Amino acid sequence: MNLKNRLKYFYLFILSIPLLAAEMQPLKVFKEIDSKGNITYSDEAVLLDAKSLNQKILIPKTYKTPKNMMRTTWVATVDNLHFPKVVNGKIRNSMDELKSDWIEILNNHEEMNFNTVIFQVSPTLDALYKSKYRPWSHVLTGTQGMAPEWANNFDLIDWMIEETHKRGMEFHAWFNPYRVTHKYIPDTTYEKEMSKLSSDNFAKQNSDLVYMFDQKLYLDAGNTKTIEHVVNTVNEFIETYDIDAIHFDDYFYPYKTTRNGVTLHFGDQLEDEKTFKNNSRGFTDIKKWRQTNNDLMVQAVKQTIDKYNLKNKKSIQWGVSPFGIWEHKNNNPLGSNTPIASTSAKSDIYADTRKWVVEETIDYIIPQVYWEFMQPAAPYGEITSWWDNVAKNSRTHLYIGHADYKHQNAGWAKHWQNPEEIGNQLKFNNMYKNIKGSAFFGYSSLLKMENPENKPGIVAQNAHIDILKNKYFNKKVLVPAKPWLDKQNTENIKNIKVKNSKNEVALTFKDSLKNDSRFYVVYSGDEILKIVGRDKKSENQKIILTSSELKNKKITGVSIKDRAGIETPITKIK
Repeated sequence: MNLKNRLKYFYLFILSIPLLAAEMQPLKVFKEIDSKGNITYSDEAVLLDAKSLNQKILIPKTYKTPKNMMRTTWVATVDNLHFPKVVNGKIRNSMDELKSDWIEILNNHEEMNFNTVIFQVSPTLDALYKSKYRPWSHVLTGTQGMAPEWANNFDLIDWMIEETHKRGMEFHAWFNPYRVTHKYIPDTTYEKEMSKLSSDNFAKQNSDLVYMFDQKLYLDAGNTKTIEHVVNTVNEFIETYDIDAIHFDDYFYPYKTTRNGVTLHFGDQLEDEKTFKNNSRGFTDIKKWRQTNNDLMVQAVKQTIDKYNLKNKKSIQWGVSPFGIWEHKNNNPLGSNTPIASTSAKSDIYADTRKWVVEETIDYIIPQVYWEFMQPAAPYGEITSWWDNVAKNSRTHLYIGHADYKHQNAGWAKHWQNPEEIGNQLKFNNMYKNIKGSAFFGYSSLLKMENPENKPGIVAQNAHIDILKNKYFNKKVLVPAKPWLDKQNTENIKNIKVKNSKNEVALTFKDSLKNDSRFYVVYSGDEILKIVGRDKKSENQKIILTSSELKNKKITGVSIKDRAGIETPITKIK
């Protein structure tokens, strides 16, 4: 990186450090919320973790919005959870329906001032795009391997990416590397599940790489052919689409599960014993071997993306959103103060996520800290502060995954009746300079619901949405810079002109086609008025701001946000 970019990054880094509020207050235990939405707390203070007797949590009285902060949701396609929609048993899969529903998703993200969308392009070894390596997904047509009617003349993913960028938001492509099927069917068999796969499914063509656990099929992570398939899939995608990141979630080796009162652990049925014997690479401990299998896969994806970025002067990120607990201190002195009965990524799904941060194998991590402050098995305060400490000497960005969907559990999980639970989490995060953003699961839980029966979960969810929108996310923010991904200098825009009319203002300027510009940021003083994507085909750019967007504010300048998230100096408007 040249000196100019180093100075830019240092300046952005200083700006991105959350400033602690002048006044702090102890976080109190939630008591109840009445029918009018008034929240009552007890006099008891919340503790950092389940073991501490005097380590009370302090949070700022007011929330300080960072200028640079990742804000995103996961938009899931598995089971048609968020997209494509299913209405009255029918998938909305025509070109017009898909476009309309995606625009609605973007509108809702924009209304919440989010700057990123994490979209699941491959939920179960299939694809929502034309691929040499994965069949068309059943979530589009109801049948795996069946191409949608528009497949030969319309590229859905390409269109979705372009529409996302137009709104000034990054598009992160979400894959599941090993999962072949995901539904638990009690009376099924390996043969039955394999027979449901399309003939061009990698698992169907390589049955020796597939095992069954908990009645579901997975690719064998210990076989090098599996890693090759994952790498080929990622490489094909980044060669085809102009995305901002490749994203994997927490599905590595299968989680333990309980069926009919019996707890099942992966490996109890020797699912990968044969692979271990044939490809142990000198390991005698099968659990350590499994961890290195995941390490090799994550490293292979990194190398693939790094090679593409270097060759094409691009800045595609590599991110993972793992299970929130890495390991317990009783099992490893580097772990968190969490009880050993709780699940951990390292011991249970063999994902050494701390290592990936420390060794900077990934560009960002979003640990799924899907618990409340008062959860004894996994206290939010302890786990989040632990991750901040892990990230302190790493360039890997730390964002926190929040479980806004759990408000709907409020009927039996008392503390999720508190619509300020996640707001308090954001205040808590505000104190830690290494926490650079938040992600929410899932998208639909940020949409208000009808509540004729006055269910406490829906009351909490709807109030939570209003609180986020009006109190925490009422300002636009920029994605944090990733200077290590910067491959070229970005020159300032030129010849900026302003044309006023009755209901709008038009900004025109020139931006070199050689620039790696991704977005333009329009300012009124220090306030961000609008973020838009660049027209990649022309050096002549135009931004329209409506009177409602301006709200009687004066436009003072425009900057470029490049593909690595680095912002140029603001070009002032005379």
